[in-house]
Amino acid sequence: MRFLRMLAVAVVLLAGYAVAQQTAPTDHRADVPFFAVDSHNDLIRHLTAAEFTFWDGKTELTSGVTVQSGSELPLRLGVLVDTSTKAHGDAYAAALHAISNFVQGAMLEQNVRVFFVPFANKTDMSAFMSKDDLAHYQLKISKGDGAALYDAIVGACKERMAVEETHPARRVLVVISNGEDNQSRFTYQQAIAAAQSAGVVIFTVNTGSGGSGDHGEVRLREFSDQTGGIIFPGSNPGTISRPFEAISDQIHSMYVASYAPADPANAHLTVKAKSEKTVKVRQARR
Repeated sequence: MRFLRMLAVAVVLLAGYAVAQQTAPTDHRADVPFFAVDSHNDLIRHLTAAEFTFWDGKTELTSGVTVQSGSELPLRLGVLVDTSTKAHGDAYAAALHAISNFVQGAMLEQNVRVFFVPFANKTDMSAFMSKDDLAHYQLKISKGDGAALYDAIVGACKERMAVEETHPARRVLVVISNGEDNQSRFTYQQAIAAAQSAGVVIFTVNTGSGGSGDHGEVRLREFSDQTGGIIFPGSNPGTISRPFEAISDQIHSMYVASYAPADPANAHLTVKAKSEKTVKVRQARR
């Protein structure tokens, strides 16, 4: 596709089932993403609402919660690409190619919209795009010594995800970065809060060297852990496609619980598996 060719130029330049206990009211609806895994941390698909319990604080909700999963849900996908000079490691060019394949695969589903946020000293955010729009999009690779990672996440969550009116939906950010930030106005705590407020899951692909004491990796891990996502290593050109394949599988296995919280300003739904010995729930930590 034209998009793939354009992205190649940039390289050179550098659930299943829906189960509703009761339909939740549309006013002040909160969407809560989560994943179900087994004792080996393998994803479990096609579970029903009857296999979970739902808690708003210390109060168990026995009605008013809907659960949907997988490609039955619309997908709103944001891809954040660190274009700063320091992020251009050995795997960077291969990562851009892998991003193209990943996005093209995601667009095969129905009701998918994607946007991009390339960032260095500043961010450059696209609008939400359909498959047809994507054919005319060119990713801008603007190098710079700085990186405004936190600003990119806050902007993506507040200016795209939080104002997008499709509910419920899978809201996912994929961040390709070494985790370093020296330009943002926002803090990483504010970036995490923005993602949690918008019901966004963040998957991170670390293009840095990683290892013990790597500050950037610590930050990327926090973004993923605090939103229900996962961090993946991304510094090896030969294996860079694997994180995106894993993220695609995660997106296909994602559940979203929707409900109308008693206190919308302090909404936090905790999902628990009834069979906790065989099923574990992964969701945003607060």
